[in-house]
Amino acid sequence: MNYKLKLNSMSRPLSTQPTLSESRLIQDIQSVLTPDLLHPTYLRQWNSNRPVYWGHCYAASEALFHMLGGKKAGYTSHCIRIDSSTHWFLRHKDTILDPTYEQFCLNPHARVIISITHITTAFLTALPSKRALEIIQRVKKMRATLNRYRTVR
Repeated sequence: MNYKLKLNSMSRPLSTQPTLSESRLIQDIQSVLTPDLLHPTYLRQWNSNRPVYWGHCYAASEALFHMLGGKKAGYTSHCIRIDSSTHWFLRHKDTILDPTYEQFCLNPHARVIISITHITTAFLTALPSKRALEIIQRVKKMRATLNRYRTVR
């Protein structure tokens, strides 16, 4: 996930490199995102031509937030307005963590610079939402399965 994101309210670009553990967790979250996890509003608009991560930004970012330790660990949630919708992502110090960023790229491997205006805002609930909990459970199950497989080999 190599991308640059510059926030208009900042005087300098933010770091582009999440830590290795953050990157792995983002990849794990991305791997469990499926249409059944979409909010009903997005599910009605979903079709197979949409990018895989489309519509998952809130629940995926919320799951990432809680799995990384949340506010106590220094992570903050951010929301931006895009047309008539919103997009959610996290920030930790000078690093943007966005598990669904690729939905905005025609080429997911391209380096992209986006200028945006954003607001720092809390998620709607203090505890993980139902959809975020499902993502967390899927990631934990996937990781447990991989660990069992590695120990058997």
